[in-house]
Amino acid sequence: MKKGVILLFTVFCIVANAQNDTLKMSLQECVDYALKNSKTIQNASLDEQIANAKVGEIRAIGLPQVSGSVGVQHNLKLRDIFLNPTEPNVFGTPIPNDGVGKDLRVANFFQLPNSIDASLTVSQLLFSGSYIVGLQTAKIYKELSQKSKQKSEIQTKADVTKAYYMALINLERANLFQINISRVDSILKQTKALNKQGLVESIDVDRLEVTLNNLITERDKFMNMMLLSNVLLKYQMGMPMDKNIVLMDNLKNISIDESAIKSEKVNYNERVEYQQLQTAKRLQEMDLKNNRWSALPSIAASLNVGIFTSAKNFGDVFSGNNYFALGAANSRWANYGLIQVGMTVPIFGGFSKGYKTQQSKLNIKKSDNNIQNFEQVVDLQAKQSELMLRNNIKSLQMQERNMKLAQNVSTITQKKYKQGTGSNLEVITAEASLKEAQINYYNTLFDAITSKVDYDLAVGNIK
Repeated sequence: MKKGVILLFTVFCIVANAQNDTLKMSLQECVDYALKNSKTIQNASLDEQIANAKVGEIRAIGLPQVSGSVGVQHNLKLRDIFLNPTEPNVFGTPIPNDGVGKDLRVANFFQLPNSIDASLTVSQLLFSGSYIVGLQTAKIYKELSQKSKQKSEIQTKADVTKAYYMALINLERANLFQINISRVDSILKQTKALNKQGLVESIDVDRLEVTLNNLITERDKFMNMMLLSNVLLKYQMGMPMDKNIVLMDNLKNISIDESAIKSEKVNYNERVEYQQLQTAKRLQEMDLKNNRWSALPSIAASLNVGIFTSAKNFGDVFSGNNYFALGAANSRWANYGLIQVGMTVPIFGGFSKGYKTQQSKLNIKKSDNNIQNFEQVVDLQAKQSELMLRNNIKSLQMQERNMKLAQNVSTITQKKYKQGTGSNLEVITAEASLKEAQINYYNTLFDAITSKVDYDLAVGNIK
């Protein structure tokens, strides 16, 4: 009978989802699928990759930097040169002029109007307090992104587990619907036969027929609910809606009892959210450290080499014509080079530095308050989920007993009715009680599973 219901549900899903392939999946397989295909986790993985790239970006600041430049320059008019004729100059002797005691303006005969300059610069950061702190901060930022991904994975596992068991319980309830329909239909056929023999009244037949029709109507409505739970599961898994799933786990293998409840105090470090807060505090501490270390000097070295050439005519600067060497290498290109080591020392940057430091210290205090507050939240969540789980376990045990009793009452009532010692009304009442007991049991079972997942989340059992 159960195989028939599974087949019915599979056919129903196939019709509703355009004849696509059906996947047989256990809970673990659904969780594994979700960890690979959930968009939330994929985004968390992208954030982790972005953090890795950020670490590389900051590390690259401390690596040698190489840059090159090429410039072609044409001076529309060279600047004139102003000299004092009475002072020693490039000519070595005073320049005679008619304006005795006055400065002399002469044309720029030292520079040609056209030039090409090509240079290569290599620089290396030797020491920087902000750079060192930046490297440390980038690593912590990377760790924070990893914690965020872990949090997404944990929440996805919890959501998929709840959705899977909801779909599995609905499948079991659909199977019970079919069993109840078959049982009532069998009684109805027997009652109709007895009615034809004049042993029972037609009202007995009508009562059973109403019960059967109600069961069929509820089953049809429930099939839509079962499809919805299947859609929810696929959504939590990140699976396309045109795929179909057959659930392979069995509710009989589920064991929920109080042995899963921890007796010792919850370890806050088991919660990834607590680890995130600790990491966030370390980031605030790095910010304070950066404000302090930024007062240290920065030391850098650079090497600059290049070649250049000049010419009177613009065309000659490219061709190299009309030049000759005088006391230099016979080449139109002249080279140059420079090695430099420089140190930058912050002396006074205004009063904002002190306020930044004050802000960093206050943010650290806020982080401490957030950590202490979350510890209280964890204690509250753990206690609430523990009490809820204990209550649901007790309710589940009670509802399971009620369902067995209702099943026993239904079986005895049917036997009495078949033997002629029971009434038709007793059968209908027993069937209604059985159906109610079954609904209560599976509702409580889902509540117990949900509270177990919530408890595991609260105490950090889900890794």
